Order: sequence, then C-alpha cells, then structure tokens
Amino acid sequence: MMRTLYIHCGLPKTGTTSIQTFLARTREGLESIGYDYPSVGLNPIGNAHHNLTLDILKSPAFAPERGGVESFLRHLERPSRPANAIISSENFITCLTRLSQGDERFIEFVRATRARNDRVCLIFMFRRFSTFLESMYLQKLKSGRPNSKIEDYTAECKQWLKSLFRSLSILNAEFGPENIVLIDLQRSGGDALPIFLSAVGISQSAFELPKARLNEKLGLKKASFLYRFQYVSEGVRNQRSAKDVLRAAKALTGLPDLPGEIFDYRIIPFEDANAIQEVARLEMPAAFTAALASLATSELAPYTSVHLSDVTLTTSEISAMARALPLYLYLSHQNKNGGATEIDTEAVLGS
Repeated sequence: MMRTLYIHCGLPKTGTTSIQTFLARTREGLESIGYDYPSVGLNPIGNAHHNLTLDILKSPAFAPERGGVESFLRHLERPSRPANAIISSENFITCLTRLSQGDERFIEFVRATRARNDRVCLIFMFRRFSTFLESMYLQKLKSGRPNSKIEDYTAECKQWLKSLFRSLSILNAEFGPENIVLIDLQRSGGDALPIFLSAVGISQSAFELPKARLNEKLGLKKASFLYRFQYVSEGVRNQRSAKDVLRAAKALTGLPDLPGEIFDYRIIPFEDANAIQEVARLEMPAAFTAALASLATSELAPYTSVHLSDVTLTTSEISAMARALPLYLYLSHQNKNGGATEIDTEAVLGS
C-alpha cells in the first residue's frame, strides 16, 4: 500500500475555511474511501491543524493536549491508517516563510513526515497578489490585528512576498516540483473546495459539496465601523482586546447588510497595488512562472481606493451596527439615578 500525505498550506483567503470545515465534517466518509483527516493537532473548534503549526513555530499558544508534531508523527506510523492522509492549516505559510530567515523547523517537519510516507505532497492555492493582500488586511481587521496605515502595510506586503518566494524556492529545491502543487485559484475556476478535492484525488461525486461560502468580505460600512471600533484616530489604537474585536466582527458578520452597502471596494491605492504586483513579478522564481504568472500582472484599470476611517456613516447606521454588538461591548453611560442612558454611539466606536 502506497502511503501519501497531503499538506494543505493555504494560502489564507483562498477558501481554506470552507475546505477545512468540509474535511472535518466528512471525516468518517473520507476514511471509508481511504483518506484520513487526523484529529491530532487541531484547533479548538476542530476543523484545522493550527495547533500543529503552533508546535512547529514553538509558540506559547501551543496546547499540548490537542497534539503536536510528535503525536502526529506517531499517528502516521499506525499500521492501520488509511493510505492517504490530509492535514490543513494556512499557518503552514507562516512556518514556511521563516525558511528565508534560516529557520528550518518547517522543512524538518516535512522531512520527518516523508520518512513515514511514500510521498508527501505540499499544496498551495493562490489568488491575485494585490487583492489577496487586501483581503488579508480585512481579515486582520476582524481579528484585531490590522496595521493602522495602509502605506505601512503595503511595504510589509512587498517584503512578505519576497520571503514567500524565497522560501518556496528552498522547498522546491529540497523536495522537487513533482511534490509541490501550486494552484492559480482564479484560472482554475475560483471554487476552492472542488479544486482542492481534485488535487488530492477525491472524486467530487463522492460527496455532496456545500454551496455556502465562509469568511465572506465585509461590506464597506461594516468594515469602516470595525476599523473605528479599534482606533481612536489614525494610527492610535484604543484599549479593546483582540477577543472583543473578534466578538464584534462576528456580530457584524451576522447582521443583515445595511441599505446601500458596497462590496466592490479597494483599500490599497492603485499605485501601491501595482508596486505589489511588480514585486511578485520580479521575485517569482522561474520554476513558478507557468503556474502563477497571471496572478502578478499589472492592474489594468485605474481605480480610487478608500480609507476606512474616511467612510461616511450616518448616525442611524452606526446605531444599527452598535446594537448588533454583545451587550457588554456597549459603552453606555450611567445617569445619576444609576440607570443606563441611551447607547452612546461615539463611545462605542472609541472616538
């Protein structure tokens, strides 16, 4: 029996949550056709192998009781394991990019898995680089970890792209192009889950695939509200915790869109987006050009970007979004009789 391990490394914002949720929910069905989606190394909600990556990174957030590298390697050694195994975490990208800084823990992990399999295949999904990095900023906004100024963020994006491509080159030299799958998600049709299943050899007819998409882009009004929720003024953060921001983001995601909401917006200026695309073209190794070159082409049509702090929100829109937040996030003032006054929307936004 030939044993194969598929390591799905992301990238983030390429349908990873949908893929991971499907694999976790269909674990028994997958096993019946020879695929193992291990329960070792999962995150608290049990759909992605984030705890495994935390162990590789030697992060203080690693939870030993959920299983780490050693537990996973023992899992691979089981005589009764299915022929194929899949692990998935977009945080493998963080592990990978550290290769360019001389940190070989990720490559050592892959070597260890190769010793326990006949083949290890690393899968990467990509979107157009400038829009991908915009999506990453908005995702960071949901988790309370955005950079305050877009110009600072774009500079970091260009450096990150250089690290990514250099690290992929190291990976390519170590394991060979036949074991590294680079997928242009847009050229492949854009629907991540069936594309991924095809890449690991699972017939789409074997399962009923969900139609719902997860982690949709926030509308402009909600994104602006969430930005103001975290910043007193440009570049000046308030004291809100990441957990409070996550709860606020979840509440906004569940709120019906306000009238006139806009989704087709850009937050990275046109010239900066082109600068990101240029770095991708210059830094992309020749070995990856055939797969990814179309994602690094220049922005064709000029556009006007928006700054989230400058978006006009009416008092009624702010109130509607504020009311969606968990009660304890309201910053209501107390009147002299000890009763709460009406919601102070400016206080809720931290302004």
